Amino acid sequence: MVVGGDPTSEVVAGGGGPVGSDEQPLWLLLISSEISEKYLVFSITLWYQSEFPIKERNKMNDDKVKVPVFDGHYEHWSEMMENLLCAMKLWNPIDPGIKEPTVGVAQSEAEKKKLEELRMKDLQVKHYLYQAIDRVTFEQILDRKTSKAVWESMQKRFAGNDRVKRSMLQKLRRDFEVLEMKANKTIPEYFGRILSISNQMRSNGESLTDVKIVEKILRTLTEKCDDP
Repeated sequence: MVVGGDPTSEVVAGGGGPVGSDEQPLWLLLISSEISEKYLVFSITLWYQSEFPIKERNKMNDDKVKVPVFDGHYEHWSEMMENLLCAMKLWNPIDPGIKEPTVGVAQSEAEKKKLEELRMKDLQVKHYLYQAIDRVTFEQILDRKTSKAVWESMQKRFAGNDRVKRSMLQKLRRDFEVLEMKANKTIPEYFGRILSISNQMRSNGESLTDVKIVEKILRTLTEKCDDP
């Protein structure tokens, strides 16, 4: 096998042709111990680009985005969401936001294009924000014209709001009291659910002892767990 310094050059191995040709399949080149790392990376890149067009790759990357879900802890959620949007270069629609053109003032083509791109980003940010909240929270946001308006509404309603924290704690207390192990759940899954609610209660100011948590677990286990 002969590998040139140029990664785009053909690879000759027993009379074979270039990467992906009928004479020398790509998979055979990839498993060869003689192929250089530089050529290997280049070959995989070519295969990836040929198998997945740009639109499909963008869709795949978008599907992998894990949006942090708002669970009532605004400070934690907002920092995670801001970090996500900044990493995706989508923070501009929120800060500084979209500045609409003055009525009657003509815009250049470049300005129109920039404004349209920002509006598209704004829709994308709202898409992620809506994924992060439930229907009840969504209905509490009256101004949903822009992602900046949604963000500021969430901030005013939930940031450092003692009333909201008390309301959240009451909900968690109810969830903790009525929670029981379902027949289709495993013990580790049930333990995890109880501990998750318990930790949220404690973070909202509830004084919850380990003894009470253990008593809750023992009291609500299914009958099949009691069988020897």
